[in-house]
Amino acid sequence: SAGSISSRTMSNMMPAPAPVVEADTFETEAPMPSQVAAISDHGIALDFGLPGTQTLPSSSVARQVTLATRTLNAETTYKVIPRQSTLAFLEVNITNSTGLPLLPGKMRTYMGESFTGVQNLELIRPSQETRLNFGVDRNLQVKWTELERKIGKAGVLTDKNEMWVTYQAEVTNYKKEAVNIRLLEPHPVSQNNNVKIEWVKGDPEASELTDEKLRIWNFQAKPWEKKTVRMSYRITYPQELQLSF
Repeated sequence: SAGSISSRTMSNMMPAPAPVVEADTFETEAPMPSQVAAISDHGIALDFGLPGTQTLPSSSVARQVTLATRTLNAETTYKVIPRQSTLAFLEVNITNSTGLPLLPGKMRTYMGESFTGVQNLELIRPSQETRLNFGVDRNLQVKWTELERKIGKAGVLTDKNEMWVTYQAEVTNYKKEAVNIRLLEPHPVSQNNNVKIEWVKGDPEASELTDEKLRIWNFQAKPWEKKTVRMSYRITYPQELQLSF
């Protein structure tokens, strides 16, 4: 689904109905009145010039000043890795269309007025695409189930066994709107060179396969809709080994 995202330097406390990012450098008790700074890009540095003056009362509490507010187009996706976790993580894809770099620092994220977490924001250059994490959404249910496991000899003239395992990943959308989902399955890696793990098939097959053998399924789930993916592996290993997979 599409929305908008606001990225702010220093303090920004104005709520928005879509995902909101706040980037700042220190904590504060209350923000100073909002003013728009004149921004000068010198290549190796950015200058933020506030109009007029600010009055800072004597206090041990740090004060924040809003320097700039920017609105960016955003696309939300839920990332799930059923083999590793039953949680669904909301991710927001943005492109920095401000013409200026978004500076690194501490980032606070909101959905509307609801605070969702704190994380570090890396430098985002002009026109650069990036993916921001907005935390866990428990309105999506994720399950990982083993459907079948078979063990037998790999062949007549061999001292190795074969294990055939089929898993099923399920994602159910309990939200009131359709959501985009990225389901990830990292290829298992054995620490024993005598154990060979092979991908057999997926149902459906993955939408993408990376160079690191990460399989990715991209799909949309309607409200109350359940999506399932089946994955089958073949593991070949010496008969004397006790294998856990």
